[in-house]
Amino acid sequence: RFFLSPEMDPIYPEVDPLVWRETQFLGMFAAARLEKEGVSGVETGAPFTPDFISAFQTLAYTMNIVGILTESASARIATPIFVDPHQLKGYGRGRLSDKPYMNYPNPWKGGWWRLSDIVRQQLSSTMAILSAVAKLRREFLRNMYVKARRSVERGLSEPPHAFLLPREQHDPLTLLKLIDILLKLGVKVYEAAEPVKVGVATYPAGAFVVPLAQPRRALVKKLLDRFLYPDDETTRDKEGKPIRPYDIATDTLAEFMGVSAVRIDEPLAVSLRPVEEVLRVPPSFGDSEYYVLDPRLNDTYYAVNRVLATGSEVLRAFEPLEVGGARLPPGAFVVRRSESSAKALKEAAGERGVPVFELGELPQVKLVEVKIARI
Repeated sequence: RFFLSPEMDPIYPEVDPLVWRETQFLGMFAAARLEKEGVSGVETGAPFTPDFISAFQTLAYTMNIVGILTESASARIATPIFVDPHQLKGYGRGRLSDKPYMNYPNPWKGGWWRLSDIVRQQLSSTMAILSAVAKLRREFLRNMYVKARRSVERGLSEPPHAFLLPREQHDPLTLLKLIDILLKLGVKVYEAAEPVKVGVATYPAGAFVVPLAQPRRALVKKLLDRFLYPDDETTRDKEGKPIRPYDIATDTLAEFMGVSAVRIDEPLAVSLRPVEEVLRVPPSFGDSEYYVLDPRLNDTYYAVNRVLATGSEVLRAFEPLEVGGARLPPGAFVVRRSESSAKALKEAAGERGVPVFELGELPQVKLVEVKIARI
């Protein structure tokens, strides 16, 4: 009826081993406190895995921070429920039946389950964890230094040494969103002050560079590097059949966002400037009859919906458009200028940095009116 970290295998191997040891210690300390207080049904080591980012608790592992999951069985919000003993059973991930195991030594016997049981479990385990870190404050603080130092050393001694994110992307605005996320998570990001040569390719100055020699090394690898889900004894059952990942098989955020991240396996020796924040340049446009938006940018759809919400006319081109020195692919949005559309576009495009092209007349291509989607 109550789960506590540590979780079961597989783990994410890039996380410093000291994080896993601290997680084991704090989870078991809390479990021992609950056992002392007569709380049954406390389980560790099943059924969750810490190899993916299920919540901030598992994200914390990649940041050299201990994350402890405490999860209680539901009571239908606040309604007591009765569970007959014959309803209790195990599951295929970590505990096969409802009997004592090393990670579940005192099974819950069934009966009434109330909100007060949940409150008792959560309060007791939380106070136990706080008590442990308070008593061992110096040890945990020292461990933070050790984990940070090890991360930097690994980034210096083993590949990859850095990731390069070129400015030239399918969607440059989404690249900026990714950089903003990394900065908010405490990742050190830099801008190349000179061209960067990676293998046979050379990338222009201005590309973003994320070195691995930093305390957030595991987090950088988790979000930017290609990850292949392990195929070993931890991910197959006794018959050799694959065990489905608990939620997802990878957390490569760059891939999810469609951002190209170039892995650099050799030490990088270029001049770098630290990036403190992401700056979006608001577009500048005048009073032309029509405005055109690039369909390849995710934020274009935000701007278009803001315009549609005013009742303004928006068209979509079925053919490529040449506008403002740029060639836009089929699907470009054409907004007829009005006071309301210009105001909405200025606000939305300015907020997200969406470029706005101008036309004096309607382009001579196939156009279809866009309607607000009903969801």
